[in-house]
This record gives sequence, structure tokens and C-alpha cells, in this order.
Amino acid sequence: MSETLVGQQLGSFRIEGELGAGAMGVVYRATYLKTNQPAAVKVIHLGQLGRGNADQRFDREAEILKQFRHPNIVRLLAYGRSKGTPYIGMEFIDGRTLEAILLREEIIDWVDVIRYGIQICEALQYAHERGVVHRDLKPSNLMITSSGQVKLTDFGIAKDLDATALTATNRTLGTAAYMAPEQIRGHREITHKTDLYALGCVLYQMLTGKPPFQGSGTIALMNAHLNAPPPRPSEKMPRIPRALDDLVVSLMAKSVTERPWDAQAVAQTLKSIEDQLRRGEPIKMVFGPPYVADEVQPTLLTDSDTPASLANASTLTSSPATPGPRPALPSFEATAGSPTVIKKKRKKKRKPAERRPLSLGTLGLAGGLVAVLALIVWLAWPPSAEQLVERARPLMATDDPARWDDAERLYLRELDRRFPEHAYRDEVQAFRDKVLLTRTRTRAQRLLRGRLDPRNDLEELYLRVAKVAEAATESGLDDQAVRQWKEAAAQFQADTDPDARGWALLAAAHATEAQQRIERHRTEATTLLSRAKQSEAEAAAAISEDEANQKREMSIRLLRQVLTDYGRFPYLAEILAAARAALADAGEPIPEAENPPIAPESQP
Repeated sequence: MSETLVGQQLGSFRIEGELGAGAMGVVYRATYLKTNQPAAVKVIHLGQLGRGNADQRFDREAEILKQFRHPNIVRLLAYGRSKGTPYIGMEFIDGRTLEAILLREEIIDWVDVIRYGIQICEALQYAHERGVVHRDLKPSNLMITSSGQVKLTDFGIAKDLDATALTATNRTLGTAAYMAPEQIRGHREITHKTDLYALGCVLYQMLTGKPPFQGSGTIALMNAHLNAPPPRPSEKMPRIPRALDDLVVSLMAKSVTERPWDAQAVAQTLKSIEDQLRRGEPIKMVFGPPYVADEVQPTLLTDSDTPASLANASTLTSSPATPGPRPALPSFEATAGSPTVIKKKRKKKRKPAERRPLSLGTLGLAGGLVAVLALIVWLAWPPSAEQLVERARPLMATDDPARWDDAERLYLRELDRRFPEHAYRDEVQAFRDKVLLTRTRTRAQRLLRGRLDPRNDLEELYLRVAKVAEAATESGLDDQAVRQWKEAAAQFQADTDPDARGWALLAAAHATEAQQRIERHRTEATTLLSRAKQSEAEAAAAISEDEANQKREMSIRLLRQVLTDYGRFPYLAEILAAARAALADAGEPIPEAENPPIAPESQP
């Protein structure tokens, strides 16, 4: 096909060469004759014409791009049919796909991951606000220009939430390595959070060089997305910011309600890390000491590495400072005929019996010896209780359990031995509770995975409560999970077994986590409802009918999102009732929750 089109004209495009080909069509390099600018022209394979919904999808991609004007989304120039051949003409992007960069670089520095991630989020948020879900976000659909600008491409299977679906129910579309669980199951209600899941997979791959799940085939990959817990990128790249590590895991949550509520929220988290970099503030890392940015941040070269581009990029990349020539020492050489110099040259040596005054060098040496002796005395002097606690604090402030062990071994034991009635008992107890909670949580995870058998009644009780609380959470009843864990914590606290304190701390931590989920869901649902009301108010105040319809459609989408995403949480009853009432007033059908709440079958 490329042989027949190269050199020909499609509409206002002159075809010059083939850029790439796929199962659905071919992309050509071309010239847009109206402006004489380079362009990329996408042409559907003749064999795909009339098959399934291929024609409709091709036309819909053009219609979607037609409404988009965003710096991080490929721009449509023109589209149509020429002698029966449908084509889409887009701006030509001078750069490489993220996939090509990963094949060459394997991993990308986390600083650049944040920079790229912010741009991807801005593109997604723009599309989502216009009711479009991409559904196929992956490295090959992300272009990176030589200046580091991200361009989102290929809306071929994007879902327009306002249009009639072109896919049958229970049919999956997308790429298995980046596909969200609800997409795999073929749910009709695909939302913007499907793209957020794929974004998490892409960020993970940028940080580690590999997709989060790998398998021998599509079925194995899909099964992993459905059932395997999302891996942390820090398991392979521990020197990344803690906030970035947590964000990637939350994006890949199996439940849509556990993911960030939109791309703007994700971008805000990334921007907060970027702001810390810009201000030179220490950034807490998953492993090791906090990261403090240099004056110049590293950046990934994404161009073709031409000498000119490398010269320009050299001002943006940081490298160890190369020492230059040492500055010359001040010259004390006198000019000819200087009487002072002549006098010094002719001066006789002093007699041995003559006393010499102490030189500055001698005084400095004596002062240094005094300082060394003082340091030795200070080091040999036993530290006070306050000093021991001060030395333990920075170790306990890290996220490294090995540093905690150092604090206990080097300082806290000595503190208790030498100062049994010290004034830091509450703070030291908090240090030890932190260590105990981490150890107990690790053992609990092994118990839950069946790698260990319970060794006493405390662990059996924990397993029973965990089963009931997990069932409550999966059914949307986090308030019941809070109650279960609080009751368990009280039971553990009343137990006289020395191990009970660790389980009491863990149960209390689970109760806090469940309560935080409730508050997060309440905040997100309230925000969506507020945005829906704002859009409805803007529709009422709109000047044109088109603007009013657009605002009204946005309001309806947001109201539906409240019900589909949060309808399974009974503790949001007031918010859900308000959303249903607003939809009823608009004469719209009321969607049901994707997973209605189901009460746990048993109590511990």
C-alpha cells in the first residue's frame, strides 16, 4: 500500500514516505499543502474497510481530535476521503515514542518521570473534561519531542462518553500490559479512572524499565491485572521519592474508588514533588537519606543526539564538576633594585642563643593540638540523656528499619540503662512502637498470605478480624471495618501477653486507614457533586445554547460519576441522594452502583 500512495496526493496532503504501519493502517510522512508544513497522515488499510466498526472508529478518532486544542495532544490538521480512502492528517511530531526511548534507555530518571507525568496528566484531564476516555494509554502512544514535550496520540479506540458505544458489552479493547481490571471485564461503565490505571502502569515502566505485570501471553497478563497486587516500583528502584512510589501504587489499585479521583489530582501530587526540587528542599526517598537537588537538574536527552542538540542539552544536564586549572598564587617576587628585597637577601642568620618569637604557624599548631585534646575529652565523656535522644531522632526519622535498629542498639538501650527515670519516656516509647508496628505488620502480611501459621490466640484473632474487615471493605462498608478494628484493638490492649501490644497497634492502624478511606471518599464525592452543581449554574448563565448544552452535559456526567463510583458506600447516603435528585430533575436515568454493598456474612 505504501508503494501506491507515496508520491500521491490525499486531499490537501502530498505523501512523501512511510513512517510506520500497524494492524489497522499505515502512517505516512507528508506535506500539508495549505501551509507547506510537515504532517503525519494516517490511512486505514483497504482490507479493514467495512469490517466491524473500523470505519466508524476511524471517523470518530477524527471527530475527537477535531475538538481538541492542547499542547500535549497531537493536533488534527484535516481529514476526509480521497478516492474512497479515508485519511486523517495530523501535525508531524519531531521526536520519538516513549517506547523507543525505553528500549534504548531502559529506565528514565525519576526527575524526568515526574516532568513527563505532569504533561500526560494535563493531556488526560483535558480529554476527560470533554467526556473522552483514551482507553489505550501506553508508551507507543506517547511521543516525546527533542525539547522534552509530551504528545498523546492515537485516539483510535477512545470512548466518547456522550456518544453511542461502538463496542459490544463484555468485549475488551486496549493493550493487555496496561489494561485496567474493569476494562478486562468488559464493563459498560468505563470511566476516566481506566486511563489512570494505565498511567500508573506507564509510570511504573518508566521508573523500572518493565511493565508492572509480565506473562507468557494475553490471558496471563489479564489474570495478573485482575488478581495480583500492584507491585511497588521501589522494589526494583528503591532510590525514588516515597510520594512517587505511593502514587504509582494507588493508580494501579484494582478498585476504581481506590485510585486518585482524576488526572488533575495526580498532576498536583507530581507538581508538589517538582516544587520541592525547585526549592531545593530535602525529598524523602523510599530508601536511603533524603534527596537534595543540585542547582541544575538532570534531564533526559530525547532527540537524535546531534552535536547541536547535545551542545544545547549540556546546559540542562548535571555532571560532576570538572576541576579546572588552579589559580596562580599571589606573586611576591620583587622588582629589580627593591631596597627591601636587597636588605632581606643580605641579612645575616640569627645566633643560636637568640630567642625567636612564636610564629603564626606554631601558634596554629598549638591551637590545633588543644582542639584535638578537647575533642578526645568530649568524646570520652559519657553523653547525657538529652544527647542520646538527639542522636537517636534522625535515625528514627528515616524510613529504613536498619537505621531504627542502630538507634535502639547504639542509643536507646544505653538511655534506659543509665537513665531509668529519664524525661523522654513517651518519645522513646513512640520510637519503639514504630519498630514494633512495622514488625507486626510484616508478620501479619505473611499470615494473611498463608506463608506462616498462627502461633497463638492473638494471631488467630487477628486473622478472623482481618477476614471480616476485608469483606466489609470490599462491600463498601468501611464504617463497619472501622468498628471491627477498633473492637479488636481494645481486645488486644486488654490482653496481658507481651506480644499483644504489637497487634493492638496494628489493629488501631487498620482502623485509622479505614477511616481515612471514608474521609477521602466523602471529599471526592462532595467535590464531584459541587463541580456538577457549578456546571449546572454555568449552563443557566450561558449566553449561547451550545455553551449551555455543553455545561449541562458536563453536569450530568459528573452526577453519574458520583453514583457509579461511590454508590456502593452507604455512609455517603446524603451525597448520593443529592446526586440522584439532581439527575431526576434533569430527566436523566439514574445509574446503579457498579458493586452494590453486601453486608459481611459473619462477625469475629
